[in-house]
Amino acid sequence: KIFAICMVYPPGVYFAKAAILTLYLRVFSVKRVMRALIYGGLIVLFLAYATFIPVSVVYCSPRKGGAWDFFLLDKCKATALVLVIQGVFNLLSDNYILILPLPIIWTLNLERKKKIGLAVVFMSVGFGIIASALGLYYKVRNYTGSDSTWDVAKAYICVYVMIMGTAQRFLVADDE
Repeated sequence: KIFAICMVYPPGVYFAKAAILTLYLRVFSVKRVMRALIYGGLIVLFLAYATFIPVSVVYCSPRKGGAWDFFLLDKCKATALVLVIQGVFNLLSDNYILILPLPIIWTLNLERKKKIGLAVVFMSVGFGIIASALGLYYKVRNYTGSDSTWDVAKAYICVYVMIMGTAQRFLVADDE
């Protein structure tokens, strides 16, 4: 199960964040700097999440002739530091995604009340940031040696909230 989670998590989070950045690209691509920042973000996200998969393969899969059993769990514990690094990266990239459109929103030719309303819509990413921060907290606790099974479970609940917050737009039916 741990190996499967390690294989599914990085692409899942990457595509969730890439979807937001490509939406930004579609909406805010008028500005050349914004386009460069979005493409740069997509590349950095890809490189970061693509590196987590080989690390998981090295540490969490059995060697030739080995069994898929509980002894792999001890081997997978070596990835705890990688999970902390991944948590820090999640938090940083979520903040990047949050802050990226704000300068353009403030320069729009709208009345102040509408600008604030639009900024609040984009600030809904804050729920993902809170989930990332909680996930990082539990990943650090796991790394420092507390009850790893429970802490990892709580960390993945935070990841679920983070991904579902992103996917909420696709899951809620439009009444228009």
